[in-house]
Amino acid sequence: MIGNKPVTTIGGIIPAYFLPSNIPRVTIGTSAPTITPERTGDIFIDQTAGDVYIAKNTTDDTDWIKVT
Repeated sequence: MIGNKPVTTIGGIIPAYFLPSNIPRVTIGTSAPTITPERTGDIFIDQTAGDVYIAKNTTDDTDWIKVT
């Protein structure tokens, strides 16, 4: 922890709190997304099926749109 911010990293390179809030996040899983997106434009990659999803909103786990 640095100050009152937890130290989490994305890809082990950049602490998440250094990233601007308008940059989409990429999440990788082994099935279709069941989480609510944190921001519009977030990307979810299902490694098992090879599907890619993009978040259209941030209100529910059904806000993912399958693009592949």
